[in-house]
Amino acid sequence: MGHFLTSLYWISYSLLFEPEKFAWLIPFSVVLIPALMSFFIGLFTIFISYFINKNGDRILICLIFASGWSVTELVRGHAIFDFPWNLLGYTGASFEYFSQIASIIGVRGMGFLIALAAVIPYTKKLSPILITYCCIGICFLYGYHRLTEQQAADVNDQIIKLRLVQPNFQQVHFGDEEKRLEFLLRLIEMSNENGYQDRDLTIWPESAYPFLINNNRGLFEVLGKVVKSDSALVFGADRYVDHLKKSYLFNSMISISKAGRLVDYYDKKILVPFGEYMPLRKFLPILKKVASGASDFSKGDAFSLLHVDQVGKVMPSICFEIAFDSLYNRELVKNALFILNITNDLWFGDSIGPYQHFTMSRIRAIEYGLPLVRVANTGISAVIDCYGRILSICELNAAVVEDFNLRVTRAFSIYTEYKLKMVILALIGLIMAIASVTFLLKVRKY
Repeated sequence: MGHFLTSLYWISYSLLFEPEKFAWLIPFSVVLIPALMSFFIGLFTIFISYFINKNGDRILICLIFASGWSVTELVRGHAIFDFPWNLLGYTGASFEYFSQIASIIGVRGMGFLIALAAVIPYTKKLSPILITYCCIGICFLYGYHRLTEQQAADVNDQIIKLRLVQPNFQQVHFGDEEKRLEFLLRLIEMSNENGYQDRDLTIWPESAYPFLINNNRGLFEVLGKVVKSDSALVFGADRYVDHLKKSYLFNSMISISKAGRLVDYYDKKILVPFGEYMPLRKFLPILKKVASGASDFSKGDAFSLLHVDQVGKVMPSICFEIAFDSLYNRELVKNALFILNITNDLWFGDSIGPYQHFTMSRIRAIEYGLPLVRVANTGISAVIDCYGRILSICELNAAVVEDFNLRVTRAFSIYTEYKLKMVILALIGLIMAIASVTFLLKVRKY
């Protein structure tokens, strides 16, 4: 409970943007969400204490603990609503060499190894301790080899001249027409700063375009001034669709070319619970979602690549979606130039939340073996290479226009190439099952 209180407190910050409506929910968000997360860890500790109280084989107990922890993280991230946040594996992201193992076993496998390394001294036996830390050492050696033996840049590699626009808007317009227009003009002004003629792609953050893209068509075409004939603009916007007498509102990533021509769009598929949709809305009509607007957003149809005029295809990820590993299959990954993550972390202020969000992006780059470009309203915007290393970064709460020439290189990822996510999860579950059965048989024997 203490862990989740101190690592998820930032969720309540979003309730302060309309305090007259939502301030009363702060005690619930500060306590209830950590309590829900803690519930699963509590069940896990009851489960593991059963084995400890039997005073059986300590090696088996450690294996049960590490695999059980990983299974618990999987359950707590999806059982009530999708929120796979603060996984143990992300603590390895700060270690450049160790984090490369994510290209084989992903963040879930990293979590298993870290949990095992943390508890293996409980065995008080030299051999399992040495074996475990040798495995950790091998991970570091693999990472060192992967980074030092990386493929040299090829003269034929595509270079994309990017312009990342981090406007640092500290207000939410909530339907204020004048404020919307002010935001849009400011974005255009920042995008047209010196050097824009040399850029291939300008990127704005999530929800940057403050109007429904179906309306104000003339205003939408003004955005064509941001790009020249051989460049493009990508930004986040709300997309409204009427279909078969039903209305749908999507949180979308939009790609346009010269003169504001719509080239392609991607509709966000994984929505933020309580922010973009209300879980159990039918059963709890008294509650409203935190984000402005009366209705829930709709889920996009499928994960797909976004075509960017004059550039190619990129892997789109809007805000929260970057927290989910292995959403894209290897066929789509092979056709993507880089991962493009746009977000708006304004809701969570100067807290630990945006930093947690950013850390997840680094692991995704390693898992997919692709560079990652992240553009956020208030930060943290960054360019990350296919090994999870930061090439360029814009600090939190700063208005920045960052130009970066991205060389499109990719690293081979066993994790993505062979679709290992389910294999890793199944293997962890199998370890827990075998260790548990073996332990119980030994206890019964004695």
